[in-house]
Amino acid sequence: MKSYFSVIFLFLALLSVSCAERDLPASDQDTSSKKYSLPAKMEPLPAITDSSTWKEMTADDSVDVGLSIEKIDNDHYYLVIKMKLYGDSWVVSPLENDFPYGGMSLSIQEADKLVSEDTLIEIPYPEYKYDSAVETPYKVIEKESIIKQKLKRTTQKDFEVSGSLFFVLEPICTPNTIGFTISYRSGEMVIRKRQVN
Repeated sequence: MKSYFSVIFLFLALLSVSCAERDLPASDQDTSSKKYSLPAKMEPLPAITDSSTWKEMTADDSVDVGLSIEKIDNDHYYLVIKMKLYGDSWVVSPLENDFPYGGMSLSIQEADKLVSEDTLIEIPYPEYKYDSAVETPYKVIEKESIIKQKLKRTTQKDFEVSGSLFFVLEPICTPNTIGFTISYRSGEMVIRKRQVN
C-alpha cells in the first residue's frame, strides 16, 4: 500500500510540474509579444490577454464518466468506461505511451481475484493532438469515448475489490480520480463509484 501512495505522490508531483510549465497569462500580463513555434499542422491559438478570457474559454470544459460491467462469459467481463467531454476539453488517451505528463491510468487492487487481460480497447480510436510543449503528437480523447478493459475472475467465491481511474482534464489541467468497487455476489458482478475527486 505504501508503494501505491508513493506512485500516486510521484505522479501528482510530475503533473503539477507539467501544469506549472504552461503559459497561462496573469490578468496584467501582455502576451501579444510572445512567439511560439508550432508544428505546421496546428493552427495557433488566439492570444489570451486576460484571465477573464481564459475563464470564459474554459467555463464549459467538463466531463461525465460512467462505469459499468459487461459480461462476456462465466469468467470474463469488460470494465466499461464511458466518457463524454464538453466544451474544448480533452483527455490523454490510455493508449498513449509517450506523453510525458498526466496520462490516464486504471488500477484494480487485489488482482488475485480479478485480473486485467489484453490491452484496453478505445472506441473510437483516439485522435492525435499537436502541441508546441511536447515534441511529438500524442493520442487524446475528445467529445465521447468508450474504453473497455477485459477482466478475468479467478475465484468462484464472492469478493469485493477496489480500484481507481485517474485522468487529467485538459486544457484546464484538472486531475480527476474516480474510485470504484467491483463486487461479485451469487454469480453477479456489479461496479459502484466510491468517490469523485
